[in-house]
Amino acid sequence: MRAQDSIPVTTRKPVIQASVGPASGWRFVSGAPSASAEIPYLVGRARLTSGCFLRCSVLWAPSGGVGGDTVTPDLAGGTLHLDVTWTAEDTTTETYEVEVEFAASIRDDFDAASAAGEAWGEIYRTDIDITPPVDLDDEAEANRWTISPTVEIDGYQIGGTRLIDVVFYEVPHGVTYESDDTEWASHVFATGDISAPSQSSSNRPRTRRSETSPDGNPRGGTRQTMAVAREQRLRFGPCLLKWGNYQETTSGASTGLVSLDRTGSSSNLVGLFDSTMTAYDADREGLSVSCGGYARPYRDNNGHVLNNEDAEAAVPVVFRVYGEATSGTPRVLLMTAEHSWVEVEMSTTIGWHEGWGWLKVGINPSDPVVAQVFVDGAQTVEVYGFELELMRDF
Repeated sequence: MRAQDSIPVTTRKPVIQASVGPASGWRFVSGAPSASAEIPYLVGRARLTSGCFLRCSVLWAPSGGVGGDTVTPDLAGGTLHLDVTWTAEDTTTETYEVEVEFAASIRDDFDAASAAGEAWGEIYRTDIDITPPVDLDDEAEANRWTISPTVEIDGYQIGGTRLIDVVFYEVPHGVTYESDDTEWASHVFATGDISAPSQSSSNRPRTRRSETSPDGNPRGGTRQTMAVAREQRLRFGPCLLKWGNYQETTSGASTGLVSLDRTGSSSNLVGLFDSTMTAYDADREGLSVSCGGYARPYRDNNGHVLNNEDAEAAVPVVFRVYGEATSGTPRVLLMTAEHSWVEVEMSTTIGWHEGWGWLKVGINPSDPVVAQVFVDGAQTVEVYGFELELMRDF
């Protein structure tokens, strides 16, 4: 950012999340889990606010080694294994592993709570900070890694874990350089010697009067201050929905990521989740974007559209799909109406693929708008996950 703003001082923006969702049981429903197999649980990617790193907050129930009728005492505990890759703006990468362990159930055979309301007394929370594996006391390293780094996380369950909710969110860490010069700016309340240039601390914007200080256009300070709003859009786009290919009712173990494979058609669309769907149908199942209108820019919020039922809104979005095509360049479409969609062209290289556009969304929870995902093209796509976010620069 080119001028400090007050948001990163207290930011706790969630960026990656996975949960038990509406499942009625734990993941291991038949066959005891392996003591070493890593079962895929989540995959996510986020670009963080300058000066911020990640914290992982896990809600969990006591772990159990019960699979069907087989009791496995050595799997009474559970572990969440995270493969974390950090990428700096200069493309430097650092990869490391994090493991979070959970205690076992004290019940016979390590069973979970079963009586009405009993489980509420056995919900626990574990937090762990996730930072790049470098010496952040080194000024050069701190400069490299505090300027809007990108983080990619693959999560796996080991043993008899009973995970309820896993959330990764931003937390302020320290100061960072300005993005376009060598002036230090405090994007958070820094600690240490406040007289040192690299430890400046302030709760107001620090701007220069000119881009070419000490001479130049005297309006530079105003321009820099106004540029903060634009920079915020590049960093603070709310996420409308995320999806990852895992199911709590899936039994067995896998040592790699699991994809949802779907072969499309050259004559019609094919539903990613339900191959019998060949066109958008508002009466069929999907993902809710009923509150998407909350993400509109302030200039589009006024008395004519706020708090009105049966109203529609449109927001600019970026649609990211993690996966690959077995051949060709088929498309993955996310539709919220017959006339409203955003599409992503896939390639034969696994990774994140992006597409941009405007989508119809609901303004309030009373405005039901369903998002449905389709494949277009007579090739097979392998999808591991996707996310839909507000486009932050338009």
